[in-house]
Amino acid sequence: MKLFTTFASYFVAKNNVALERFGRTNFKNPADLMDFISSMFLLYVTEALVIGAAGVIFHGDDGEEALTNVAETIFGTATAGIPLVREAAGAIQGFPGGGPVGAVASDIGQFTKQVQQGEADPALLRSVVRLLADFGAPLPASQLSKASRALEEDGEFIDYLFGPSR
Repeated sequence: MKLFTTFASYFVAKNNVALERFGRTNFKNPADLMDFISSMFLLYVTEALVIGAAGVIFHGDDGEEALTNVAETIFGTATAGIPLVREAAGAIQGFPGGGPVGAVASDIGQFTKQVQQGEADPALLRSVVRLLADFGAPLPASQLSKASRALEEDGEFIDYLFGPSR
């Protein structure tokens, strides 16, 4: 359990407050709905706006950069208290974690990066193989990885079996 709780207590507490407010809210009552929206604004948006303002003041971010920073902060804060989701979100943003969860999250991030490139290349094949192996698919992962490296380097037939020579 310790693996999932490192540095997360602040974010878990925020998400618990949000979940409690969600559970108590009568969404058919306009006053209750406005109270819920203001609570979520204070929990997630206010912090992001302060961070965005700091970026403008101290780093000279322009308006578009500041808005992007605010949106990323809101997303990061909302996902930071959810185990596995926070690691995947971090890996997608380029911040892989450590340990078993971090390794899987890193593989998810690498796969996402390859899909965003939009090319069916050997690197995409390797990322798919690693991701499937992470979730227990019975694949010869190292062999497929060697073959994809050989494809990348236009190797000879023997390289597809044993990987390219170094």
